[in-house]
Amino acid sequence: MTMCHWIEPSRRVSTAAEALLEWHRREELPAYVVLLDDALTILDEGVPLEDARAMTDRIEDAAIRFQDPFLELLLSTGQDLTPEQKQQFVDNLMSKQEEFEEDRLARSDSEYREDLEERFDKQLSRYLGPLTAEQTDRVTAGVAEMTRLDRFWLEDRRFWIADLSVFLLEAEPDWPDQVRALIAGRDDALLPAYREGIDHNGEVILQLSRDVLIARTDKQDRKLRNRLQSLRDDLAALADARR
Repeated sequence: MTMCHWIEPSRRVSTAAEALLEWHRREELPAYVVLLDDALTILDEGVPLEDARAMTDRIEDAAIRFQDPFLELLLSTGQDLTPEQKQQFVDNLMSKQEEFEEDRLARSDSEYREDLEERFDKQLSRYLGPLTAEQTDRVTAGVAEMTRLDRFWLEDRRFWIADLSVFLLEAEPDWPDQVRALIAGRDDALLPAYREGIDHNGEVILQLSRDVLIARTDKQDRKLRNRLQSLRDDLAALADARR
């Protein structure tokens, strides 16, 4: 491969990445600022349940909006990979899959829930500081209500990797469209029990998080507001810098 052959694809990927970042700064950063303003208002109003649920939906919508342009960037990158690089990519995915299966499926139910409790404590403490005994008990109670989904997730991930591998390695002319269709249909392909578990756990997490927020101390409230306000101001500055 000549230097010119290498430079042109790299420029294409670089241009696509710059376009994605510019779109994100122009369209999404201002939306994040509004989201954080509304989050602070929700705290002022006592964390009403429906407002908290609507906030969760808006965060999910933001993630979905980012998915399509990011996928296009990945596909643009994939078009420049050699067969050997595609094979290495697939091998890495499967190696990580096997690592996940060995590590996560070996856990007992009690170990699974202990891991979840630690994750909740870590995430909530980042914004609130150390949790109180009342808040910790609420996390424990919430985790006990959750459906164990790691086996479903790993099975779904393995099937997805298998389909993706076929598209990448066979490299039909329309393989990017095949990948787009695979991504678009992924939710519909979920087993009903998996989908129900996701919905159930989502509601449990919403209620758990809301209860922890309602039970926050004055010190936790100050820390939380400072963290949210600081993040809001940083995002606003980034958005304004691109105008």
